[in-house]
Amino acid sequence: MARDPKRGLYDKYDVVRTDGGCAVGARHERCSHFVLDLNHDARYAIPALRAYANACREELPVLSRDLVAVADAMERGEFTDIGDFMPSSVGPANNEETYTVGPAQGGGHE
Repeated sequence: MARDPKRGLYDKYDVVRTDGGCAVGARHERCSHFVLDLNHDARYAIPALRAYANACREELPVLSRDLVAVADAMERGEFTDIGDFMPSSVGPANNEETYTVGPAQGGGHE
């Protein structure tokens, strides 16, 4: 569908939590979500990611860092898939999550 500058918010996506948190009776059963298309709307998604990262920096510093990394990759033209920025493993010594920042080998969509 082409962009319609006269159209405001509308239902375009169904979002389902992967952790089951939106199941009937769960805490997030009736939550509303706003979706950003990181692959096709970079012009709007990059400043939105940076604004969210800034807003959550103190309470959710790891999420903030990840969102900035995604926005940076998008600006460099290196973004392919959000999965490339998700935890790849948990370090055994201090239980810290290890992240791949940038395109993962063999990951993403063509």
